[in-house]
Amino acid sequence: MFREATGENFSDYKRRTRLERVKWELARSDLPVTTIAIEAGFTSFSVFNRAFKDAFGVTPSQYRREQAAQRQEEASGAAMDRVFRILQREKQAQDSRNDHVYRVEGDITQGTPRKRRQNQLLNVGPAHLLQGAAMQNQVAFLAERLGVEYIRIWSLFSPEMMLQDGTGRPFNFSFLDTVLDFCVDRKLKLFLDLAQRRDFSLASERSTIFSRETPQPLDWFQVLEEFLVHIRRRYTEEVVSQWVFEMTFFLNDKPYFSGGSLSNLEVWKRGWGITKAALPRARVAGPGLVCGNPEESERIVRNVLGSGSPPDIFTSTHYPYAYEGSLREETIFQKRLIKMDDPYFLVGQLKFLRGLLDRLEFSGEFWVTEWGCSLANRNFVQDSCYRGAFTLEQHLDAAPLCRFPGHFRGVGHPQRLRGFRHPLRQRRAVEPDGHPQAGLLRLPVFGDPGPLGGLRGGALRGHPGGGGGRAHRLL
Repeated sequence: MFREATGENFSDYKRRTRLERVKWELARSDLPVTTIAIEAGFTSFSVFNRAFKDAFGVTPSQYRREQAAQRQEEASGAAMDRVFRILQREKQAQDSRNDHVYRVEGDITQGTPRKRRQNQLLNVGPAHLLQGAAMQNQVAFLAERLGVEYIRIWSLFSPEMMLQDGTGRPFNFSFLDTVLDFCVDRKLKLFLDLAQRRDFSLASERSTIFSRETPQPLDWFQVLEEFLVHIRRRYTEEVVSQWVFEMTFFLNDKPYFSGGSLSNLEVWKRGWGITKAALPRARVAGPGLVCGNPEESERIVRNVLGSGSPPDIFTSTHYPYAYEGSLREETIFQKRLIKMDDPYFLVGQLKFLRGLLDRLEFSGEFWVTEWGCSLANRNFVQDSCYRGAFTLEQHLDAAPLCRFPGHFRGVGHPQRLRGFRHPLRQRRAVEPDGHPQAGLLRLPVFGDPGPLGGLRGGALRGHPGGGGGRAHRLL
């Protein structure tokens, strides 16, 4: 039936599409050839090499060199001439406006040295993302360049990790091991959020691009207990005791325990006890407080610190939204969020929390695990220079009040960009109208384009490669 409809066998079609994908990646990415071959589905490099040469007449390495030489020739030729003409026009237009020019001089000998504040916490996202070679390359690159100490992941026990095979046998942690092995091999410490998060992406506060619930394990306490025993045996207690085990309760819309009969505080106390029994020297963090209602925040802080199982690290998340009422009956996803028109919301919320923790004589550490200027994962503001400047300013102002202000999120999802025409992955150095093309830029450090890969370009209206409309440029 497939041959009648397409004119070729399914096996030939599958091989051809795989090779076309490989050809596209070789021309437009700097990933290793072996990585590209494996991600395309080839299990043998010799078979892949032979198939590519039979299809295109050259080896993959030769093809990549030819494409690189062609791009270099184009960039140094007519393309650069067009760029030069654009710059000339811009200079002439600027000169014609007769703008005032101010000269500012400063004496650096009169300045005060500023302490360097390095953010060492990198938020990656759901654990299964770190199974992909592209994401591993991205994280390794950022960890090396930024001096990252902790890698924070969540949804460890999601269906993608395939903990159970339906036979009733003990939990299978082999898929999760590949993620943890990657971090341990690179001497990166794990910051494990033990909650199951909803997998979602927002275009705005009220517009959802993608949303998928992640079911909980049958018995979260049993999974946690066996997981802690497993990692202690696999990586040694000395290594695992340097990790942080966090229980958050506000960005997951389902309870930890599938029965739902236990309160968040009861789950906290029991999870704290299981973790400390298995790894006495490991640090337990929580509760991942969402700061949006001062009265509710104070109630939660008092309950957690007075539970008899105080966290070693108090964690919180911060976004410029307020909500009304309690979180005892409704989750944050059910609340009506009100956007706060306050560019200094982060510092204000941190001062409130820092003062409250001091009044309650909390002796542990205070970490901000997530914060951002919007709940939206992907929009033009999130990929703008404004966001970069705003992030730097907030980090500097917030650093004295807490440790490790982790930004949401620290990395994009490069492997999910395969197959949709994203402006940062296009080939041309210059657009037809002569404007410089953004395709020469790396994938942004911040941003979450993951779900867009499954929806193709239509998810962003007015976006190059999107559903039409005005073409916006990312500079």
